[in-house]
Amino acid sequence: MKTTSRVLVCLLVIAGSICIARSAEADCSGMICNGGKITALIARGDTGDVFVVTEHSSSGLECTTYNGQIKLESNNTLFKEIYSMLLAAYVSNKDVYIKMKDSESCVIQYTILGW
Repeated sequence: MKTTSRVLVCLLVIAGSICIARSAEADCSGMICNGGKITALIARGDTGDVFVVTEHSSSGLECTTYNGQIKLESNNTLFKEIYSMLLAAYVSNKDVYIKMKDSESCVIQYTILGW
């Protein structure tokens, strides 16, 4: 049996503290893409939204993707910061953690780079 180490990461959020268990193995499941490289970024001029494709299958996500793509909405209050982080991860070939909003559609709530 393969053993994976777990690291507990706590983030302070306006509503309180959120603790996330990070697995050493990267995948997309539930409402999280835990690590992994970005393979494509698609910027839509008509809506201003950005769509993200990761190296992992999105089939394990509990939200509906946009043809396998995860959406960063242009009305996200941290749109510029998140988009910059996604671009940096893509260009540098670094793993990125993506958390989706708790909704039907796979819409990005926040991202983490470098942990």
